[in-house]
Amino acid sequence: MHNVTRRDPGTNTVRTSYARNVSVAPGSTPYIPAPFASLTTPRIAHTATYLTTLASPALAHQLDPATFSGRVAVIGGGQSSAEVFNDLMGRLPNAKVDMIYRASALVPADDSPFVNARAFDPAMTDEFWSMREGERQERLREFRRANYACVAPEVRFSMWTLKSLRIG
Repeated sequence: MHNVTRRDPGTNTVRTSYARNVSVAPGSTPYIPAPFASLTTPRIAHTATYLTTLASPALAHQLDPATFSGRVAVIGGGQSSAEVFNDLMGRLPNAKVDMIYRASALVPADDSPFVNARAFDPAMTDEFWSMREGERQERLREFRRANYACVAPEVRFSMWTLKSLRIG
């Protein structure tokens, strides 16, 4: 069993959940945060290895959809963690699945032409790389909502099962 401690940013209340399995999804580059890095178990996985971890002999027999009624925590507030959350909700119908993230709410991806026309236009490449470093960083921050730490609006799931986590 692993303790997952989180702080509710609204009330500053600290709560601890206990999970046998934890999926960490902090971004597109596989990275396991320090509190989890020392744990050598197949029960903690980055989304980059999510499906292969589920199929591993160490977990496959424990996560039988017909009998597993334990708790699973998905840590992260972006697209990958939302997809893992949805998959686990469907894959393990008797489990309690918690999605834990640092923001006060999940942020929808902005895939409108207003953002995408500038953020992903190949013609803007030269302009971007001709900017000073500070300007490039500001542009990346501005367009972050288009592709990072956000969830596609068409992803639907049970909001009452979500938790929030304040990291750092």
